[in-house]
Amino acid sequence: MNIANKVAFYNTTSSKCLTIHNYGIRTWDCDLVQKKVKYSEILMAQIKRIYTCIVIDPTDTYAYIGTKTGDIVEISLTHNLFKRIGPTKKLFSQGVNTIQLLSNDDLLLGAGDGTIAKVGSVELKLKE
Repeated sequence: MNIANKVAFYNTTSSKCLTIHNYGIRTWDCDLVQKKVKYSEILMAQIKRIYTCIVIDPTDTYAYIGTKTGDIVEISLTHNLFKRIGPTKKLFSQGVNTIQLLSNDDLLLGAGDGTIAKVGSVELKLKE
């Protein structure tokens, strides 16, 4: 049994959502006509993380997921694939607890040690 830590619904459709688990990510698709629900696992290759928070961009193209390790995972929702992980030079102490997408596409996140940081979603690098 896989218990979901968080659920995030897509912005452009009400029949899809994304769940994060301790070591897994799933996209869910609800067929309301046939009354069926199916899910797909996002394959993460060798990356094993405990996922803590999630935000989906307004076009439902990408999802950004915070981890207890202190990094951010980017997922392509159109292809259900892992894209990348960052920031490359800076892990956030005590994990990423909350994450939000700003109107300029930067990510605003809060870490477990009280740090609030802005990370660019294009390059996944810490901004000043």
